[in-house]
Amino acid sequence: MKFVFRADANESIGIGHVMRCLSLAEALQEKGHSSVFAMKTPSGLLTNKIISNGHELQILKTPHTGSGLTELANNESQLSATNQIADAHLFLSSIKGTRPEWVIVDHYALDCDWHKCVQPYCNNLMVIDDLINREMHCQVLLNQNLGTKNLHYRKLSPNTQKFMIGPKYALLRKEFSLVRSASLKRREQLEVRKVLLTMGGADQSNYTIRALKKLEGAEISKNLSFQVMIGPSYSHLDGLYEFCQNSKLSVEIHRDPLNIAHLMKNADVCIGAAGSTIWECCCLGLPAIVVSTAENQNKVLKSLIENVCSVGSTVNQIPNDLEKLFYNRTLLKNLVHNSKVICDGLGAKRVVRVLENCT
Repeated sequence: MKFVFRADANESIGIGHVMRCLSLAEALQEKGHSSVFAMKTPSGLLTNKIISNGHELQILKTPHTGSGLTELANNESQLSATNQIADAHLFLSSIKGTRPEWVIVDHYALDCDWHKCVQPYCNNLMVIDDLINREMHCQVLLNQNLGTKNLHYRKLSPNTQKFMIGPKYALLRKEFSLVRSASLKRREQLEVRKVLLTMGGADQSNYTIRALKKLEGAEISKNLSFQVMIGPSYSHLDGLYEFCQNSKLSVEIHRDPLNIAHLMKNADVCIGAAGSTIWECCCLGLPAIVVSTAENQNKVLKSLIENVCSVGSTVNQIPNDLEKLFYNRTLLKNLVHNSKVICDGLGAKRVVRVLENCT
């Protein structure tokens, strides 16, 4: 079967949409299906990642500066119906009149106006969402976030036939399920020595440096080593390297690493944003100190705190929360247990089964 993904990534909106679509494309590829990515202005690193993994890339050419379509390339504000239909026509022209089994949309700016325009030209349409803030028209809807319920979508997406809700369906690459057992075994040590810091693939506001500066002045940091993971759209690289070269912290930088699951497995604590990476931490039972770096992460963070899966924090509080985990083995044990039970890393395979059975 042929699957076409509509998602974007850049410094402003991050790379999370595309990365989770890539995880699903990987699972589809294992079952013999093909995937096409239709995107605006992808970075060179993302382009290489898509193509090197055996997927096709269609770059949607924005007509001219100042149009609503240019807007869509740079942020995720919901577009007018007119601009959504223009984008839908641009999308349809890019797939050259073929009729894919599935179109999968992971974009906050697109709603039912876009879906209804594209629907006649594909057999099925799936939406990946986090916000629960707009009307949708699709056969299947996925929201992988903790605390979301089907009823939240009853009025927004009344025609949807199948809902996939919660971290059970989190779209993780297979490497996480493969190292899960070894990672959970490591958690039995209940110690804090190695800390992984990751604030998202783009981190436009540079929470990475802000957190490191707070940690540099903390007494607890003398006992720790730090692994800093940054994504392909991170734009503060020179400043990060300069800081680390002059810092008293024991710190190592990993730019767009291929072995993310192993970095997480070998860490004792993760300091990160409340984006898609948190489900990777949960899969590996990695205790996390979590900061909301965008408004759309607030609900996720609230649910993580309520379920005692992570420690909710702010940049200023990170050193204190890290010290709390360093000395509190009971809290560490609870975080490991509560996080590992909500996500097993097999979500992409479950989604593939649903999509295959819906055709």
